[in-house]
Amino acid sequence: MKVTQLLDQKGKEIFTISESKTTCEAIAKLNEKQIGALIVIDDAGEIAGIISERDILRAAFNTKAELCDHLVKEIMTPKKDLITTEATESVAQVMHKMTEHKIRHLPVLRGKELEGIVSIGDVVKHQLKQALTENEQMKEYIAGY
Repeated sequence: MKVTQLLDQKGKEIFTISESKTTCEAIAKLNEKQIGALIVIDDAGEIAGIISERDILRAAFNTKAELCDHLVKEIMTPKKDLITTEATESVAQVMHKMTEHKIRHLPVLRGKELEGIVSIGDVVKHQLKQALTENEQMKEYIAGY
């Protein structure tokens, strides 16, 4: 299965935040949307990076200061370090990237356009569904259906 098909199933809604917002505003949005990462957008509307729960925890530990004193752009993973996937890549390639880079959220691009974001939960859900389907097919085959 290709990433684009996974996005078609889960939806392509993308949650973003401006790099000039505070970390507390990012935390509030993550909680409100019940998600683990936000795409960070610069003043020109371009992708500036990503901010995840992990980025926030790292900042909280490293600074030992009030998170609301920091802007998103100070703690996000910047665009130059952003790991992405193409919509045409396979789910197996996405799993490999997530495992290799120890990340749980992967922005999906079609060329330079942001098409969506997949999480490790999306990938696991897909893999589980596929395994259950194969299991059922094997049972039917063995039973002689």
